[in-house]
Amino acid sequence: MRNIPLATLWIIFISAVDSSALTVFQSPVAFSQDGVVSLICNYNYSFNVTFRTEFRATLLKGQISNNNIVCSFTYNASVQELTSRSHGFHCHGRPTSHNISISLINLSTNDTDMYFCKIEKMYPAPYYNFTGSGTYIHVLAALTVFQSPVAFSQDGVVSLMCNYSYSFNITFRTEFRATLLKGQISNNNIVCSFTYNASVQELTSRSHGFHCHGRPTSHNISISLINLSTNDTDMYFCKIEKIYPTPYYNFTGSGTYIHVLAEKPCVDFWWIIIAASIAAFFVLYSLIITVGYVICIYEKMQKQNAASPSLDIKPPADSNSEYMPMKAVWNGAPH
Repeated sequence: MRNIPLATLWIIFISAVDSSALTVFQSPVAFSQDGVVSLICNYNYSFNVTFRTEFRATLLKGQISNNNIVCSFTYNASVQELTSRSHGFHCHGRPTSHNISISLINLSTNDTDMYFCKIEKMYPAPYYNFTGSGTYIHVLAALTVFQSPVAFSQDGVVSLMCNYSYSFNITFRTEFRATLLKGQISNNNIVCSFTYNASVQELTSRSHGFHCHGRPTSHNISISLINLSTNDTDMYFCKIEKIYPTPYYNFTGSGTYIHVLAEKPCVDFWWIIIAASIAAFFVLYSLIITVGYVICIYEKMQKQNAASPSLDIKPPADSNSEYMPMKAVWNGAPH
């Protein structure tokens, strides 16, 4: 013990005191389904607190060592509400004597991560701080989009169904925007785009070289693409946005591979009629010739039979017939 410097012992003692003077507790998991979540940072302390005692609550995202600050509030017992718009987050705080409730607003699925509450006693001295064990905030998508993986077009027309679900309330004034993207999403190659609410039944768009027709409902929009060619075979992505009222949400589907089949060569209808007429003429002509020939042969045979004399063959008078009287035949006896 004699070899340990006094300054080192003092630091160890202060650290032990600091660690027991202020402690922070957090729930291990929190969920957000509509882009909003409330995180309670509970803390206990062993020192006296007055109306002049100041605390600082800082919310950190990800690894603590990265010091990725989400929002920070400084307050005392007289403060009831706090608001912060910084670091890309919108935070709202409500402190009490032993905790602070921090609400995060407009979160997206990309904000799913570990969040740590750091509480500091700023004034008066001595200074204390403690960081909680962290809360895993899982941000569920407030808006999700579903697409069929494959669609086929054989006549240059295809219908693509963009189905979507949401966890927020909608009214007749709620506005959505449906955008159909072609190819890679990062290229933002827009095929067509529609903005609509519950009162809209049909939509038409002629832009970007495509002719689109849309039919929206409360949970999907059917987009028909017209006059497609084989060059239009590609991946198509449905992007749905809730643009009014706030908060804003958006989600892009996993994509549908539209395979535009080559059109079969079309024969002119009039040529078909002409060819059929010629074939029918030759069939009828052959039939007439055949019937005429048969009738001609028949009449000729009738004329030949009529011109030939009839033969009346009579037997000779002296012929020995059973129908004639037989002559006496001498049998060798004397008369």
